[in-house]
Amino acid sequence: MSTARLLCIANQKGGSAKTSTAVNLSCAVALTRRKVLLVDLDPSGDATVALKIPRLDGRGLSQALDADISSFSGMIVPLGRAGFDLLPADYDLAALQARLHQSILPEQWLSRQLQPLRALYDLIVIDTPPALDLITIGALCAADGVLIPSPCEYYALDSLRYLLKKIEELQQQGLFGGEVTGIVRTLFDEGAGQSALIKDILHSLGPLLCETVIPFAAVISEASASGRPVMLYDKSSLGARSYLTLAGEMLRRLHL
Repeated sequence: MSTARLLCIANQKGGSAKTSTAVNLSCAVALTRRKVLLVDLDPSGDATVALKIPRLDGRGLSQALDADISSFSGMIVPLGRAGFDLLPADYDLAALQARLHQSILPEQWLSRQLQPLRALYDLIVIDTPPALDLITIGALCAADGVLIPSPCEYYALDSLRYLLKKIEELQQQGLFGGEVTGIVRTLFDEGAGQSALIKDILHSLGPLLCETVIPFAAVISEASASGRPVMLYDKSSLGARSYLTLAGEMLRRLHL
């Protein structure tokens, strides 16, 4: 029986193309005939909204600390042509943060809840909130790997350094047994001098840095507005080709 690799998409900085990466990477990997589940763990529900799926009302991920919830299989939505499944966000995710502070071993809550789903998929992708709160920490600690989308702008560098430091601390505490699968440069504008400069600075990260660069492209936003991943909206676009390339790189790095 196969066991899914669990990939957390994380960056506490807003506007890093985190959700776009989670949605489009999930679709790109599904196109390789692998079974993929996208888990929307962001209280804003951006991935759920972008895919035009109603948010869960009532017993969803926000109720994951309840002893009688051991599987979310009944809440999973197959996305048909997109080729992957979605575990949508629910309206009470924002309240989960407070509940986690009062729970025992809050860092391990998500790992326990996703365990029954690992046998059903090849890859589980988790979209996290733009914050290093206990929701994100739980996703990091559940993951086999972390993909960090880092925009090619000056203010992103400090957030990236802090996130890498936090991941190292979780590893030292024995809470995270995975690894940083990669750092992918996003929102790269070839015509902007700062984008080129930051892109070059990030080269110092060595093997952590993905070869793939995701461009700043209107087609990616247009695809989200249409409720489709970019490769189903315009498969010949640079945005679509970039995410397909990233999928290949992630499959190699995750040994899938």
